[in-house]
Amino acid sequence: MEKVTLEDISSENDRFDVVTFKSNFKHLQDHNGFRPGEMHTMVGSKGSGKSSVLRSWILENILQGKKVYLHLSEEVPSKYLVPVSRALKGVLKDKDLAQDMLNNLRVQSEKSFDNQYQREELIKSLEYRVRVSESDILI
Repeated sequence: MEKVTLEDISSENDRFDVVTFKSNFKHLQDHNGFRPGEMHTMVGSKGSGKSSVLRSWILENILQGKKVYLHLSEEVPSKYLVPVSRALKGVLKDKDLAQDMLNNLRVQSEKSFDNQYQREELIKSLEYRVRVSESDILI
């Protein structure tokens, strides 16, 4: 068994003190927001506001110039693209700039795959897809 030193623990804790994705949401500020290489999950019952929070996260990151890759297991892309597009146009007032920022959102839905084999292949290649799309964050 490998011996763990106080320096090792301190170094690991320092990693969590870095804020890469600044947020105005308290629930994200409490743990320094999204962090590269970490998986962040959100669960809740039907109708509890998960999609609304997710759209807010997407909008906040796009407005900061981040590229977002959204992977949907059950929903259709328009459920996110349409409201985010409207919000961007409302916030920015410049339709061309809003469209440019919307281009920073990549959405992939498992509903676009025909069979279980294709879904399994997608899951195996998610990391590759994020790299290829040059995204900053995977949701």
